[in-house]
Amino acid sequence: MKLWRHQEAGLAELWRQIDGKESQRICVTSPTGAGKTVMQTELAKAAVHKGMKVSLYTNRVMLTEQTSSVLSSQGLRHGIRASGFNPALMRDIQISSLMTENSRVFNSGRWTLHDADLVIVDEAHSQKAAIAQKVLNEHTKHGAVIVGWTATPLGINHVYDSLIVAGSNSEARQCGAHVPCDTFGPDEPNMKDCQVNSEGDYSEGDISKRVMVSTIFGRVVRHWKRLNPDGKPTVLFAPGVSESKWFVDQFERAGVTAAHIDGKNIYWHGQDQPSTTEFRKELMRASKDGDVQVVCNRFVLREAIDMPWLAHGIGATVFGSLQTFLQAGGRLLRNHDSLDRVMWQCHGGSWWRHG
Repeated sequence: MKLWRHQEAGLAELWRQIDGKESQRICVTSPTGAGKTVMQTELAKAAVHKGMKVSLYTNRVMLTEQTSSVLSSQGLRHGIRASGFNPALMRDIQISSLMTENSRVFNSGRWTLHDADLVIVDEAHSQKAAIAQKVLNEHTKHGAVIVGWTATPLGINHVYDSLIVAGSNSEARQCGAHVPCDTFGPDEPNMKDCQVNSEGDYSEGDISKRVMVSTIFGRVVRHWKRLNPDGKPTVLFAPGVSESKWFVDQFERAGVTAAHIDGKNIYWHGQDQPSTTEFRKELMRASKDGDVQVVCNRFVLREAIDMPWLAHGIGATVFGSLQTFLQAGGRLLRNHDSLDRVMWQCHGGSWWRHG
């Protein structure tokens, strides 16, 4: 793979710290769309060439499938240690699920932990809870180096000892990884007296009550048509699953093709279908080709999903924390041959709340 300058610099510093045994837990941060998957793949490839074994942890089925596809495209044979996949436990590279490892290694004893020398943790900000730390601590006991990757390294200073900055948004634009993003913010829900959790996010119920009012939800489709008259591929973030499906119906009534996806189902053509691998691939193809103009979700498309053809994003919810806003809005920033700039349509006040 051809690397951009910020990727080369990040990997060089990472290997300097690994080879120099400066830290056993390293966090690498790089903006959404700046090529973290490419860096992870190059890291895994170099590690295997050095005779190391690698575990790569992802936190969602779609990310597992996506990561497996990238590794295969680079000729890296690997196993998948996750529920629903056929394992190949003897391969040096393993894509793993923390929940599956906890179940099959610690709870049932069906497996032994992959004897990895290098552990790559994708979306590290989401993998800091007790189960994740139990699994990672076990790798650490066996001498593995833990490398976490995230665009938003917030609240994980207790997990990692050092931080490597592998690129900035301006560097991503300069090298062509990112495209400029315009923001249109017509609405601001009244979130007074609403409670936030430890991450800074509002509850789903509070967001739904404040967003799903006629002065806001009734304007989403109308503004989308005005801002995106050609109906370019769009992603919408809703307050909850039921609200996401509601937006699908509203777009369809307005003559706009739309679908919803969550962790279990895909709502398309007015029906719920199980979210199988093939159905997810079909939805992604339809989004890319324009057969589905708007893909709605709550948060399942927020992290690490590779949809670089997206030209328009709708925040039909409130992102209380900077972390969730950066992850969701970052879906739009990836460069694509069809794009020269993108549009973020914000109905939750993120334009002033987070900048």
